[in-house]
Parts: sequence; structure tokens; C-alpha cells
Amino acid sequence: QEIIESQKTLIAKVQEEEVKTQNRVEAAILNFEYLRNKAALHKRKVSPTNRYYKAMMDEYERGIKNSPDVAHAAELLFELEDQGLALRFDWAKQKIELEKLSYQAM
Repeated sequence: QEIIESQKTLIAKVQEEEVKTQNRVEAAILNFEYLRNKAALHKRKVSPTNRYYKAMMDEYERGIKNSPDVAHAAELLFELEDQGLALRFDWAKQKIELEKLSYQAM
């Protein structure tokens, strides 16, 4: 009787861990997809921001714009690059998390 109860308890614990792991995998996949979509949106912002910066520099060189305008354009460009680095870092962390979870699920 004790052995049967012990086995039932063990089976319940294993099933509980399987559910927890499945939930973590699903959450990690959702976060991975979110980061992928966010990276795609970021990628669409890069080209217009670069064009804006180059336009400000051209106008500055011709004497149309002043240094605060150029500084603002440069700040936008650097912020976008910083966001891109943060996104790539978050994506890499999430990929590692998914790989860990896939090994746990085996």
C-alpha cells in the first residue's frame, strides 16, 4: 500500500513538473515571437532615421540647419542603435532560455 501511494505521489510530482515546463516553454515561445516582431519593427525604423540624420548633416553643411538640429538627429540615431543592441541581447537570452527548456523537456 505504501509503495502504491509513493508511486502515485511521484507520478503526480512528475506530471506537475511536466505542466510547469510546458508552461515555461509556451511563455518563452511567446516572448521569442514578441521579440522577433519588435525587431522587425525596429528594422523598419533604421532606414528613415539614417536618412533623417544624413539630411540634417547635408543641410548643416550648407548652412541651413544648426548644431542642435544635427545633435537631435544624431541622438535619435544613437538611441535607435542602442535599442537594436538591446533587442539582439534580449533575443539571444530568450534563445538560450528556449534551448535550456528544450533540454529539460527531453
